[in-house]
Amino acid sequence: MASIRDVAKSAGVSPATVSRTFATPNLISVSTQQRVLEVARQLNYHPRRHRNGNTPLNGAPDEPRAGYSGAKRTIGFQFFAETSRPLDTIATNMLYAPVFAGVQAEAASFGLHLLVDIATQNELDRFPQGPRMLQDDTISGVLIVGAYQAGILDRVASRVSHLVLIDTRGETGTHECVVSNSFEGGLLATRYLLNLGHRRIAFCLSRRGVPIFEDRLRGYLCALFEADVIPETRWIVAPAAGSSDLRGPLQEILIAPHHPTALVACSDEAALFALQVCREMRRGVPQDVSLVGFDDVPLGRHANPQLTTVHVDKEFMGRLAVRCLLARLHQETSPGTIPAVQHQVPVNLLIRESCRPA
Repeated sequence: MASIRDVAKSAGVSPATVSRTFATPNLISVSTQQRVLEVARQLNYHPRRHRNGNTPLNGAPDEPRAGYSGAKRTIGFQFFAETSRPLDTIATNMLYAPVFAGVQAEAASFGLHLLVDIATQNELDRFPQGPRMLQDDTISGVLIVGAYQAGILDRVASRVSHLVLIDTRGETGTHECVVSNSFEGGLLATRYLLNLGHRRIAFCLSRRGVPIFEDRLRGYLCALFEADVIPETRWIVAPAAGSSDLRGPLQEILIAPHHPTALVACSDEAALFALQVCREMRRGVPQDVSLVGFDDVPLGRHANPQLTTVHVDKEFMGRLAVRCLLARLHQETSPGTIPAVQHQVPVNLLIRESCRPA
């Protein structure tokens, strides 16, 4: 009898594509479906199904990794894209592309079937039942990353029992998550600037209410208090309520008579934007303003000057999230009784060219 690998070889596709053709055909193009089904008919191939109806991945149960059987072999990766960025995808997102690479690698090492979906808030408004991927009953657990608004996690949780969040603690802290040690990162960045002699240090928030950004802000404040530096409210730069404009607030502090000599940003994206604003206002970095980012995205390494930043091992975060989800899937207790653990990935400061002594 033909195997899934025989069908894949004859159809010129991967075994995973053959599996998806039978398990989730809506994720496969019509032409590919037709080719796979025709080859399967010619070879008299019939997929073996588990009791829950799932088609095994890559011909499983040939040699599944111990402990990861049928009902627990399909997981989802749900990416919530920024509504304001129509081209925001996994491949182009500087922060989440390496996270996804880690998820892919770890899922492959366990022989897992990984389904991926990208959704924006606008799309979710049109589909009140939740993201499209979660309508597929083969999903046993899901990893969630990206920018989402209040209430979305409840909608996801109503469709799938096991969630692990990546790079966020969520709105209520009731879901398991994998995050960088944001507080420690804010502390390290600010201490470094203090050791360079800076005392007028600002903090840049690109968005208010984001849990990990607030953690970084607390680290910044803690470092200032340690050094007996009283932070000024006006030095915490953020868009006004209901606005996404960061340019105005940055310009306002840069033209102030006693403007900050250093700035810690909540992300590399915010730091690079601050660098652009400084150039527009003829403020040199680091000559006039020292600048520290957070995340260590590739653009920061190629900026002029190269950006000093808090490094986050994003690929490891992805790998760890997969292991956390698998652990939840194989707990003997019901989902509601498993503690919502917060896993913090260590960070370290990368010193480059964007800071100088005060």
